[in-house]
Amino acid sequence: MLYGSGSTDAGTAVALTHRNLLRFVLDRHWKDGGRGTVLWHAPPTCDALALEVWAPLLNGGRVVLAPQGQLDADTLTEARAAHGITTVWLPAGLFSQIAAGHPERLAGLREVWTGGDRVSAAALRRVREACPELTIVHGHGPSETTVFAARHRLPAGEPVRHADAVGRPMDHTALYVLGPGLAPVPAGVTGELYVAGPGLARGYAGRPRRTAEHFVPCPFGPPGTLMYRTGDRVRWGSGGRLDYVARADAQADVRGVRVELAEVEEVLSEYSGLARSVVVVREDATGQQRLVAYVVPAAGRTVTADELRRFAAGWLPESMVPSLFMVLERLPETAGGRTDRAALPEPRFDDGTYRAPRNDTERALAKAFAEVLELDRVGIDDDFFDLGGNSLRAIRLVGLIRAELDQEVSIRRLFAARTVTGLSDMWRDLAQSRKPALRRRTKAGAVL
Repeated sequence: MLYGSGSTDAGTAVALTHRNLLRFVLDRHWKDGGRGTVLWHAPPTCDALALEVWAPLLNGGRVVLAPQGQLDADTLTEARAAHGITTVWLPAGLFSQIAAGHPERLAGLREVWTGGDRVSAAALRRVREACPELTIVHGHGPSETTVFAARHRLPAGEPVRHADAVGRPMDHTALYVLGPGLAPVPAGVTGELYVAGPGLARGYAGRPRRTAEHFVPCPFGPPGTLMYRTGDRVRWGSGGRLDYVARADAQADVRGVRVELAEVEEVLSEYSGLARSVVVVREDATGQQRLVAYVVPAAGRTVTADELRRFAAGWLPESMVPSLFMVLERLPETAGGRTDRAALPEPRFDDGTYRAPRNDTERALAKAFAEVLELDRVGIDDDFFDLGGNSLRAIRLVGLIRAELDQEVSIRRLFAARTVTGLSDMWRDLAQSRKPALRRRTKAGAVL
């Protein structure tokens, strides 16, 4: 029994066989890498057990048990020096943390495996620049396919070209990219990834209905063959390489625009002051879908929501910029090292910085904002779009301002101003610019 999430909930227990494990450890990759010295630090109920224990021991390698406690850059450095560690598995979160703070600590290792979550191009580049002689392998696949179904190998010295590569299938593994009706899609077209082969688990222990939902008949093999529906959206790239697009459930409809959360996370990963980031969708008090970014600063760095918002706005369209940035010391993780999205703290959309209107114009505007947004109150500095405004609500707000204040404002100016003070200041500046210029005549009669 292995637990991909790192929990011990019976609902997540995956039943594997010895044959499943043999498919994994007999892969040609371990003929060389398996003979090294591998650090074992994941819980024994986690699917990383196959990589950290069975792959080296069944291929003539050696296993070193990590000290108690959470693995970090210091512990890894000490273990490498004391025991000659050559290969290590780093969950995507830990890999990103080390990449942001101490990528040079990975120097001296022969090979690093990472995966479990998406690894950003920025993290891969930092490690490659600091450790040009290191081989980096990104493993892709859940416990249901015996840890990995595919791998993307970045040999020593090779630059990062395909950060989102799932790679090529493990030995004795079949990968299918399918569209509606389980029809294969052509190269370059996005579909859902299905996995078949002897690495496929028996299913979920004691959960026949759930097993039947995810382990479905395979139309491409002999009768009785099954394949696993991963929920990953992928596409075939050049040379038989599989590229990752997103999770099937990692999309959001924000302000009428379809948003890929992975794209937002990739942009934030380029900010040098961040070690990790994860973007999720949360509902505010009005029921509007909002993007919330949870971020962890790099070691020795401090970041603010304003600087992150400005950075994101420089690379993303307005609809993809998170409404809220929450800075955390660390992201919650499962025992297996994956980001535990269910344990992320509840967002605080009202940060307590409410400023009341100061004059009749601001009071009228704040009332119009609140009516359109269906809120009890709106402060003069509150962003219309951060509070749930969208194109349709913007049109309604423009009409309400015209009716209640007898003022004309275009959608373009509303997008530029965004707040009550922004609109009020815009009108004041326009009024100032329209005042008749002071006329003074010179002795020669010329108008200045």
